[in-house]
Amino acid sequence: MRNLIYVVGKIGDPKALKSFPRLLQHKDPKIRKEVLHALDMIESPKTNDLLAKVLSDPDLSNRLFAVRALAKRKAQEGLEPMMNLLTSKEFDEKEMHEKKEIFDAIAKIGGDKVVPRLRRLLEVKWSLFKNARAEEMGLCAAFALQRIGSPPAVEALREGSSSKSKPISEACAKALELLGTGKT
Repeated sequence: MRNLIYVVGKIGDPKALKSFPRLLQHKDPKIRKEVLHALDMIESPKTNDLLAKVLSDPDLSNRLFAVRALAKRKAQEGLEPMMNLLTSKEFDEKEMHEKKEIFDAIAKIGGDKVVPRLRRLLEVKWSLFKNARAEEMGLCAAFALQRIGSPPAVEALREGSSSKSKPISEACAKALELLGTGKT
C-alpha cells in the first residue's frame, strides 16, 4: 500500500486527495507518514487542509512533518489550528522541540499578523507560585518574534525585554541582540 501511495504522490494529481483523509486515520504510522510525503508533492489548497488535520496525529514525527510542510508552504490553513493548539491542554504535554517547531511555523506563516498574539505571551503576570507554562510560552514567543524580525516584532521584543520575568526579559534581549537592533 505504501508503494501505491508513493506513486500517487509522485503523479501529483489533486484528484487523488479524495482517499487521503481516510488514509490519514490508518492505524499504521508508516502508512500515515507515506500519505504525508505524497501530500507534500501535491499542490492543492485541499492539501493544506489535510496537513492541518495531522497536527493532532499520535506520532511525533508525523506531527513535525505536517508542521514543517505547512510552514514551507506558508499555508494559511494551518495558522489558526496551530494558534488554537497553543491554548490546548495537549500543547502543555508536548516536548520543547515540538513547541519550538510550532512557534517557528506560526512565525513563518503568520508574520506581522501574529505579532499582537505573540506579544501577549510575553506578558507574564506576577504570581506567588512561578508559572512555568507562562514563562515557557513567553520564551517560545520571543523565539518566534525574532524569526519574524519585522519592526512590529522588534517593538514587541523591546517591550518584552522589560518583563518582570527574568527568563523572558533575557530571551527578548538576546533576540534583539541577534537581530542587531539592541535593547533601546
